[in-house]
Amino acid sequence: MSSAQTVLKGSFLFCVTLVSISFSVPGPEYDAGMASLKKGAIEDARVKLTQAYQKNGSDPLVKFAYAQVASCSTALRLYRELRDVKTVSDSIRAKASMRLGDHAFATRDYTKAAEAYRLATRTDSRPIYKHYWALAAAASGEEESAQSLWHTLSLEYGDEVSQMAQYYLGLLQLKKGNIET
Repeated sequence: MSSAQTVLKGSFLFCVTLVSISFSVPGPEYDAGMASLKKGAIEDARVKLTQAYQKNGSDPLVKFAYAQVASCSTALRLYRELRDVKTVSDSIRAKASMRLGDHAFATRDYTKAAEAYRLATRTDSRPIYKHYWALAAAASGEEESAQSLWHTLSLEYGDEVSQMAQYYLGLLQLKKGNIET
């Protein structure tokens, strides 16, 4: 909600726009649920996050947290919703895409996993998404794509990411038979 006011100050005329911004606060159930989740108290987290979701299920942060303790079918539906709504923050959309990719990878649908991780990479530039994309590409037989992704990671990011990428490039070369053990 915004409103405009015209203000005469000295001999200058200013147009001032007042904007009202509301921030959603997930609430105590969310906080308690996340604390339980961090402690590994999954059942307590499930109870608290279910309560938070029932109170404020439209909040993307609450929805994502609830999906972590919901049934698989419910979690997949929620992750798809979060991924597809453009008004949800990029970081949450990327995490939701990653979770969908994790599910596809676990069910051995590596092509679908690679696509989900690619989407996460387009939404958020964190290198971990590109790494998972490369893993899924390699698992689906797209070794050249995986090699290109890891090569990019080895050049564009700091020591830790670069070392990880170099390690996986080495494993890929070993798999191809280009390195003797």
